[in-house]
Amino acid sequence: MTIRIGANPIGWSNDDMRELGGEISLQTCLSEAKQAGFSGMELGHKFPREPAALRAALAPFDLACVSGWHSAGLLRHDAAAELRQLRPHLDLLKAMGSSVLVFAETSNAIHGDIATPLSRRPVLQAGQWAEFGRRMSEVADATLREGVRLVYHHHMGTVVQDEADIDALMAVFAEDCVFENTAPPPDGDSHTAAYVAGGLAALALALAGGFLWYRRRLP
Repeated sequence: MTIRIGANPIGWSNDDMRELGGEISLQTCLSEAKQAGFSGMELGHKFPREPAALRAALAPFDLACVSGWHSAGLLRHDAAAELRQLRPHLDLLKAMGSSVLVFAETSNAIHGDIATPLSRRPVLQAGQWAEFGRRMSEVADATLREGVRLVYHHHMGTVVQDEADIDALMAVFAEDCVFENTAPPPDGDSHTAAYVAGGLAALALALAGGFLWYRRRLP
């Protein structure tokens, strides 16, 4: 099996605090990513969101569209409403041949507010996880029927931030859930490959799409 490695443009320009890297052009980002040996990129705020324009931006650097982040609001509305909001993003990923969709619940998230301490992030109570997982599983099932696997991105300042949150979500989510991570876990152990509900078989299935950018300690 061939594994291609994709990157997120956050290494060049930040989506939450756009003043960080704001002066770096998309062309510089794509050129340097190609020089570094990456085969594809996730989407960021500087990327076109129309298939023809996006292909035109990536083609000179022979880069694929790996995926793109979707900010979800499943704590505020049901799966049907989420799928309606998700539709333009999902259609773009499908048009680009992307096989995974990066998904993060951002209801009441604080990661974009530098003045709010992490101690004030939203936290789910024990009785709230089941409905959250049910709604997310419904969304994941719907996107998978269209050939795109949901990949959950846990993130600082959101309801799924740390290992305990991941465990709680895994307990109520589909068995083939894959988690994406862009930073080592708090204990500094960053030398292993993935954290996958369903084990190595699910990881292999996720990698069959071609790209590896999952980092999390195996149970």
